[in-house]
Amino acid sequence: MTCVTHDRDEYYLRKTCIHIFFNVMIKKNNNTGFIPILQQVLLEHGFVWWVDSSVRFTDLSAEPAINLATQTGLFYTVSTSPRDEIPLPYQTDMRTFEFLGEDTCKFRPFAETWATTVMFYFNDVSKHVVKAWTSCALNRDCIAPIGTDKKIFCDMSVKKEGRCHRFDQSVLGIITRRLYHEQNQYPVVDSVNDVYKIKRGDLVSYFESCRIPIRCLR
Repeated sequence: MTCVTHDRDEYYLRKTCIHIFFNVMIKKNNNTGFIPILQQVLLEHGFVWWVDSSVRFTDLSAEPAINLATQTGLFYTVSTSPRDEIPLPYQTDMRTFEFLGEDTCKFRPFAETWATTVMFYFNDVSKHVVKAWTSCALNRDCIAPIGTDKKIFCDMSVKKEGRCHRFDQSVLGIITRRLYHEQNQYPVVDSVNDVYKIKRGDLVSYFESCRIPIRCLR
């Protein structure tokens, strides 16, 4: 858990320390072990920002994203890909829908929610969202049904429900869609997302022992 400061956002970081978790070493249940930790931090500090290890911050101020989370309780991003290409049921194993008692047909019009970076500010909404996300994360039949480790990669040419599974992202999508089902663009102002970029495969030596990357790719 790292307390990060940035000169541009000094005013905000004087009031609260943003806790950023990197999932480099979290392997249990397909990298969903961070969710209970996230809940604990939210309960203790009232604010938490989860950032996947593929995220790189830009030079832009984080102020708009922080303000949005403060006003609404949560900041997340809906996929910008065409909805007919990656509707939520395409990206989620059917057993997760069944476990949560949800009808997949109700989710067909909606794109998936990204969990690459999410921000929570404690209120009645975020409290229940994170609680539901954590409850599922602690039950393998919910977040990682048997065999879903073989469904990590999505073949975009396959047009059927349950073609792949996104684990934490799939579950967060179901929860947020249940709350804001008609909203296929969130945040409404795209520029809020410009505070970060996604660079998968970009190796960073977080630890001294990983200066030679091959040592940590096990």
